[in-house]
Amino acid sequence: MSDIELLKMLNIIKLRKKRGLSQFELAFLLGQRDLYVRDFERPDHTLILGLSENNTIKIIFKCELDDFVPLNNSTINQQIRIHYHIDQQGNRVYIAEQKVANGKWKEFLRFGDEEKDILLDSSSTVTNTQVQSWIDENYHNGYFNDAKSALQIFLDCEVHFDEPVRPLFIANAIQHYTKKKKAPRLVKNRDKMNDYDVFVKEM
Repeated sequence: MSDIELLKMLNIIKLRKKRGLSQFELAFLLGQRDLYVRDFERPDHTLILGLSENNTIKIIFKCELDDFVPLNNSTINQQIRIHYHIDQQGNRVYIAEQKVANGKWKEFLRFGDEEKDILLDSSSTVTNTQVQSWIDENYHNGYFNDAKSALQIFLDCEVHFDEPVRPLFIANAIQHYTKKKKAPRLVKNRDKMNDYDVFVKEM
């Protein structure tokens, strides 16, 4: 992994943790497979987020490109190292350290694989039940007659509640309809032009 991609990865992890989004939740909002962000956050990964995903990151975290992509040499040339240990559950815990003025290494970020249903600390007070009710109402009112990305659903949901919403609750609510055996239900399709998943009502 290049220095630029390493710093980009670490910056996105910091943004994600600050916002209280799990690896699964960010993958869901990006319209990617469940373990996409988990794999991206492994220091030996080969995943590269493209222009479209960079733009989505900006929307999710309400930030600018230079908040996570290093754009100057002073940022790129920071001395950073990553090592890991195995925790009691047998999982790798990565520790990112940066060399400070006195030449010593100082930890600035700790990360590792997360369970799919983990709930990180969040300022959201919107409950799973409230999100399910909102999805139910929209399902019956034709909202899903046109394909919707997870990001669009998330943004509309936050506008409705006028506060942050946990994407896991949206994913759970949508699954209630995608798991149905017969139509009408929601189906997950791939938007091949934009390379992300969308959800649409099957009649």
